[in-house]
Amino acid sequence: MFLLVFGVYLKTLAPHLYVGDSSELITAAKLLGVAHPTSYPLYVLLGKIFSLIPLSSPAFTSNLFSAATAALSVVTLCLVFENVGVSQSLSIGGSLIFAFSLTFWSQAVISRVYCLNLLLTCLVLYAIFSKPNILLAFFLLGLGAANHYFIWLITPLLLVYSAKNYRLINYKKIILMLLPLLLAFFLYLELPIRANANVPQNWHSPDNITRFLDNVLQRTYAYKKSARPPGDILWLGYNLLLSLGPEFFYFGSVFVLVGLVYWFKKDKWYLLSIWAVVLGNFILITLYGKPREFHLVYFLPLFLMFCLILVTGLQYLKDVLAKHRGKPIIFLSFFLVICQIYLNYYPNNRRRHYLIADFSANILNSLPKDALLYIIGDSKTFSVAYQNLVDNKRPDLLFVSIEPFPEAKAINYQLKYGFRKKIFYTYFRYLIAKGKEPYTNFTPTGLLWQKINDPGVKVDFDPTRYYRRRELNDRMFFSEKSKGILNYYNLNKASQLIMLGKKSKAKAYLELILKFSGRDKEALFQAGRLYMKAENTSKAYKCFYKASIINPFDLANLQNLASMAQLLKKSVEALSIYQKILRIDENNYRARYNLGYLYASKGDFNLARYHLERFLKIVPPIETRLIEEVKKTLAELPK
Repeated sequence: MFLLVFGVYLKTLAPHLYVGDSSELITAAKLLGVAHPTSYPLYVLLGKIFSLIPLSSPAFTSNLFSAATAALSVVTLCLVFENVGVSQSLSIGGSLIFAFSLTFWSQAVISRVYCLNLLLTCLVLYAIFSKPNILLAFFLLGLGAANHYFIWLITPLLLVYSAKNYRLINYKKIILMLLPLLLAFFLYLELPIRANANVPQNWHSPDNITRFLDNVLQRTYAYKKSARPPGDILWLGYNLLLSLGPEFFYFGSVFVLVGLVYWFKKDKWYLLSIWAVVLGNFILITLYGKPREFHLVYFLPLFLMFCLILVTGLQYLKDVLAKHRGKPIIFLSFFLVICQIYLNYYPNNRRRHYLIADFSANILNSLPKDALLYIIGDSKTFSVAYQNLVDNKRPDLLFVSIEPFPEAKAINYQLKYGFRKKIFYTYFRYLIAKGKEPYTNFTPTGLLWQKINDPGVKVDFDPTRYYRRRELNDRMFFSEKSKGILNYYNLNKASQLIMLGKKSKAKAYLELILKFSGRDKEALFQAGRLYMKAENTSKAYKCFYKASIINPFDLANLQNLASMAQLLKKSVEALSIYQKILRIDENNYRARYNLGYLYASKGDFNLARYHLERFLKIVPPIETRLIEEVKKTLAELPK
């Protein structure tokens, strides 16, 4: 089974760099550097060992490490299923269902920490459900804590296991159970050691106790803690429920309910602990994250528990139908596997993904000698760092990432190098992953935005020098058949044409977005905004309406939909939408503003006054023009 799963992952493996943190982790593993908090010392150390394999590039070797750990996770999960009473054939089928689920597969073909975390989590589960081995379980827990804190979510299962086997525990074993925490601590000591060694990649330099604790405890990400508004929790739960269908095929999720019956009859305490893991994962994400931030990879522990319940549900059905032969259930499990592969192969096929590697190499190649490059954004910064530090491209170049460094430090770099280095700044926002985020400046023909401190000199710009156009089209658009990429390409072309005043030509690209959008809410949202610029109100309304069906809690989209409804004289619908916005966020001052004027136009001056007065209480002081306008309107409203 390992060879089968590993072979599929190898077939879809990214050959080089990928978006997000992937490039940073590859660089950290190769150089034994310090990655972003919590720096993942176990992943870095194991990745360093794996990088010694002489393959085509460190990036490919690191991606292969993810594929290997993911395949081992699947094998371990199969053993876990067998130990909870699932037959061998269903255990194989169930583990393959998880192997080819949308999110887990996406992490198995790129360099990220989540596959190693899932491997250690599955090993902890194996230690729990196999022969009593509590010391091994706590050892693996401590080891996993040095990779990713998500492994602590498995603690409820460990506590139930310890309580059920308390007779096997004495004070000596309790002391031994605490030793894994020391193991995690000793692995984290790699951070100050490498920081004091002045490694090129040194995130916030944890070389003293304060910065070390800032890193380990993620204090630098304090802005993400408890940052979600209450309405965001409902939005998060809604999106999570929608994601369960693609994760385990749509009707496959029904067997989760059957699995609950199985665990209720088998062991209620384990059922409660499994639900504690599920709820703990959801609560953790509600307490940590920026507003409207949703990443499926954060819910991998939850998906793992759901898969455990699903497979035991299949086993329960097989036992119930044993008198009438249980083979159809086995065939059903493998049918689900085939459906998983069919649905998730193309979204997770990264085997021709060279865009980030080309992008970072072209940035470096386009700069003059001794340039100082100011750069912002994870994908750009980390990919350029890999090319510069690992592949040793353009050693004459100095680049400063604006986000990880304080502004004062960036200014010090500028003063230090003065005008001996030409200064450039990149402004290139993009995302390649499944069309989930709105990035409107996706410009495959140009990378450099402007030259700083020397505005009189034009940047030498030759689009053919920056991107090998054929590779971009063949490898990304047609080989991966990604509708998300096509949507953003069409958005970019339409945006360029609208800025040039060629609205009729832009219309053709916007029509393609409506044709291929599917459930791509962000593409529809951005297309609606471009239709607004092109002054095509009815098409803009259509885009925003389709986007609102996909995600009914997106406030920005609802605002635009209500505005278009007003322009189309659909005042009743606009009124309903603004009221919905206020139910999600009662302090939305734009909705209060629009409702006030909408009620005033309908002659309901009491409600108009109420909403406009509420507007004045919650509007930011910077909106001076709106404040003066509303004060004037309130003075003129009949009492």
